[in-house]
Amino acid sequence: MIICKQYEPKALQMLEFFQSWDPIALAIYHCPEMITILVIEDENSLQLLLKRLFGREGFKTFAAKNGSEGMQLAKSRRPDLIILDLGLPDVNGQYVISEIRKWSKVPIIAVSAFNDENTIVNILELGADAFLEKPFSLDELNARIRLFLRKKMIDNSSDLSLKLGDLKISNLDRKLHGPKGSISLSVFEYRVLSLLLTQPGKIFSHEELINEIWGPSYKHAIGSLRVSIWGIKNKIAEAGETRELISSIPKVGYSINPLVLA
Repeated sequence: MIICKQYEPKALQMLEFFQSWDPIALAIYHCPEMITILVIEDENSLQLLLKRLFGREGFKTFAAKNGSEGMQLAKSRRPDLIILDLGLPDVNGQYVISEIRKWSKVPIIAVSAFNDENTIVNILELGADAFLEKPFSLDELNARIRLFLRKKMIDNSSDLSLKLGDLKISNLDRKLHGPKGSISLSVFEYRVLSLLLTQPGKIFSHEELINEIWGPSYKHAIGSLRVSIWGIKNKIAEAGETRELISSIPKVGYSINPLVLA
């Protein structure tokens, strides 16, 4: 949780209480300079526009015009979130993501004028948290930023885990731990399974899952979703639970079977 140093202990307790409701709003109100965003973008007009937008929201912004400078700023400034243009003049945006992911879990929103399905799948597998196609809505960008920052501020360094029958899903290493061993989940598999577990028994439609996991710019990811579900079911079985924990509803979507969990 981000809190200014000058607060007394009692004030800190009150701030923690209110931040459980809306941590971003309280952090911006009390200590806006603590929230930093790094923009790696070579287009001057867009870079300036984003700086103005973030300034109005109370965020402190750093900017880089190429990938090399961006990676250096990411290490030195340790931002709370990164906006990354994939079409940089010096290095590929995918390379920037892979390098940053070697040492940081900072949320990365990738943007590009090219909506290529293979590229989107690749950058998300490398560790990007979202993709937006240019030109994108500033309202959508702002909403996604607040979502990622809220999650980042609520989370701490402890290993938060989810239960799935006899399995435990580790937040830190994205692994299924069960009677038969530990199995690693891919980025997509972990996101899909975590979302399904938020409401066991609820049927999540294909569109709902795709929108939440891949984003609204990636509307035709039904094949990728099916591959992720197939992989999750196999890994659940490998770890020591039944594949029937996940119910498939033809032409509709998927859900966690509460009867199997009981």
